[in-house]
Amino acid sequence: PKLNKTTLPVTKYQAKALKNIKGNVNNTFDFIKSGGVISLADFEKTLTNQQIKNYGLDKKSEEEKKSTYIEIYTSLDLSSTKVEIGKTYLIFMIYNEIYDDLSAISLDYGIMEYNEKSNKVKDNSNNIWIDLNEFLKSKNIVKN
Repeated sequence: PKLNKTTLPVTKYQAKALKNIKGNVNNTFDFIKSGGVISLADFEKTLTNQQIKNYGLDKKSEEEKKSTYIEIYTSLDLSSTKVEIGKTYLIFMIYNEIYDDLSAISLDYGIMEYNEKSNKVKDNSNNIWIDLNEFLKSKNIVKN
């Protein structure tokens, strides 16, 4: 994961597009998603001296900070899908100027697991599978 100027890392993924619903991406493309796994040493680099003390990092050895990893996500991402290799997803993206890359939006429906056979997506807010076309209509992404 890359670190930005805040305490939140981003993770870069490479994916293959099965279909574009709106907009255009290449067949294979990269995108970033907020959050990820980082070492305490990297996390510490993003903190102020007071934050380092608040987290107790000033009491940990350099070796411990380098070998201890934490997973960090925003509160917006807590119900969002964690990307797994081999699964298929519906991803809503925007261009992120800071990282000069496509970025998955950080909302409950920014990344949704997709079942190609049933044409359904998994609603991250309630874990219920819903018809893709009905979902897209409900979000005004496609017209009725």
